[in-house]
Amino acid sequence: MKGLRDTFLHLEKVLGTEGAFNILMVEENIRKSFFEALVFSTLRRLDNYMKKYSKLLVGLKNIDLYIFEIKEDTQYNQHTIRFMVYNKKYEIDVKRIKTYTDHKLIGYMLDYSCPSDLGKPGKVSYALSLVKDVKCCYQHNWIDPGRVNVLKQQREQLFAYNCPTNRDKDYANVERIGKKCIALIKKMGLPYRIEIIKKEVL
Repeated sequence: MKGLRDTFLHLEKVLGTEGAFNILMVEENIRKSFFEALVFSTLRRLDNYMKKYSKLLVGLKNIDLYIFEIKEDTQYNQHTIRFMVYNKKYEIDVKRIKTYTDHKLIGYMLDYSCPSDLGKPGKVSYALSLVKDVKCCYQHNWIDPGRVNVLKQQREQLFAYNCPTNRDKDYANVERIGKKCIALIKKMGLPYRIEIIKKEVL
């Protein structure tokens, strides 16, 4: 679908490949939400960035943005913002999140299969990546999130999480999301693919 494709290609250059694809995953009801945590040197930069981010989401009908935490670190003169881009059908659930320590709620909203263990040591890691046909991925510049770096790589991780046990249902959960992502890629007419990586955590 040309509209979705154009939206992805535009968002990718402004928010990065991971952010752009995850936003469409939420819009297309593949994931309940997408999480971002960004650090800014001033509140003015943070505010300007979030205004820009909100404007980019205006054309998408199924999603909204929920900021649940802004913290200032006076020692390093930094301002950290944590927010979710969520599917509107889960508004009640996402607004129960009040802080980053609400790991179980955040994990549930991110469609992790072991959300209560988010933030705790895990034994098995699951990751879902987008693999392009060209070496061109966009990523946040972590010193200045308002900028995006263009990297000569074909693979961009979309999400990853750890689980305390090795269960078939955990892999099946990532595989289910991956299959929906493949359908989204085909819908957009892009020559990309999805890769699932499962490995033991050392």
